[in-house]
Amino acid sequence: MDGNADQNNHPKKTNNTPAHLMSGNADPSPIPATPSHNNTNGTNQKPDWQRRHYRVQVAAVIVGIVVAYIYGCQLNEMMKSTRAATDAAKAAKDSVAFARENARLDQRAWVGVIRVEGGAPQVDQIWKTNVSIKNDGRTPAKQLKVVMLRKTVEAGKSPDFTEEDRVSKEIHELLLLPPTEGFVISGDSKDLKKVGKESLESINSGKYIVFLFGTVTYNDVFNCSHWTKFCYKLDAASGEFSLCENHNDADDNQCR
Repeated sequence: MDGNADQNNHPKKTNNTPAHLMSGNADPSPIPATPSHNNTNGTNQKPDWQRRHYRVQVAAVIVGIVVAYIYGCQLNEMMKSTRAATDAAKAAKDSVAFARENARLDQRAWVGVIRVEGGAPQVDQIWKTNVSIKNDGRTPAKQLKVVMLRKTVEAGKSPDFTEEDRVSKEIHELLLLPPTEGFVISGDSKDLKKVGKESLESINSGKYIVFLFGTVTYNDVFNCSHWTKFCYKLDAASGEFSLCENHNDADDNQCR
């Protein structure tokens, strides 16, 4: 009984060895390898080929930006050069045109009335007036035509200058007038003779004014047409003609 009691006082040992290890013929299975992850700050690092590809893309973008900038600078310089060349060509063309116009202005004919003479009208006498016309230019004037009218108008009023367009017999023509040369147109007023003493007294008193006006048209050697308008009025006290306030002008035609 002591033997049984001794057995009861010692706990029974339990065999926890796996069954496959208890057998001498057991072939243990290999333990699979677990991939190793090198974590840095909680993120997985990219493989080397991805990092190299990313660097190549960044470099390509930078190169593209630099090339675009250089191309833009070159294009801007080319546009500046083109504008400068265009401006220079235009300036040269304008300079030639300006020189040509100045030469024509300097060499063309300039025809106009330089003087009107005749004195004061007299009772029962023909009143003659002499109109002196001269070419002050450096080249001849061609195909001259002079329209001239003499009108008596009430003081304070102006003559109807449009009458020049409605007359024909008061036209004087000349084919050629050399430079620095002139000619005189003489005319008489039959109207004043017919009016008689009362009309002459109204002129001498200043109640009526005598106007002499007209237009000279001609061509220059450059085949450009020109005109000169003139107007003179009589001072009854002195018997001299002076310029009117209006209808004294000349064209500025610049034929090209």
